[in-house]
Amino acid sequence: MSKLVAHVRISLFAVAAVLLVSCTPGAHSAFAQHQDSGTSLSGSFYCRSCDSNTAINLSSNGQWNWGGYGGTYSVQNGEVTFSGVGGPGAWGAAQLSSDGRRLTFNNNGSAVVYAKPAPIPAGLPGTYACQGCQTIEHIVILPNGTWKFPDGTDGGDYRVFNNQVQFSGLSSGPGGWGPAVIEPGGLRWGNVVYHKM
Repeated sequence: MSKLVAHVRISLFAVAAVLLVSCTPGAHSAFAQHQDSGTSLSGSFYCRSCDSNTAINLSSNGQWNWGGYGGTYSVQNGEVTFSGVGGPGAWGAAQLSSDGRRLTFNNNGSAVVYAKPAPIPAGLPGTYACQGCQTIEHIVILPNGTWKFPDGTDGGDYRVFNNQVQFSGLSSGPGGWGPAVIEPGGLRWGNVVYHKM
């Protein structure tokens, strides 16, 4: 009988310990905390208004990295809090968009937006030509997220956000021209249109 009582006491103690840990604020993993929005945040977020091509990478286990910095993140009430040193760990919390695709940081009263790229549209890759351009007449957009010049010289990377393509890489090409608007059969940079061949 004493063995049974001792076994019951140990079992009750174990259950109480599990309940105590599970009800303690902060005891849940970063993974559980970042899921409170109901959307998956894992992926790469790129700055929409910065010169930097460094992405904030969020993993499904609640870890983040940006350049050589890293830490953990959690989500509560539409706000993403980053713990760690450098990068987002030093920028303060970010507001999360309802679709989970944009992080907005407050930089001295100005909004700095990091966004997840959209999938590359099937019709986007190809060779584009500009008639009457004085500089670069052709660019080649590849389906793997890179662009190059017709002679094979690598240009850089690109990402799609809504109906725009943001290029990085050589500033003598699209990497230095700013975002291009996707139009039927072409890409527009201001008044300059490159038509798909």
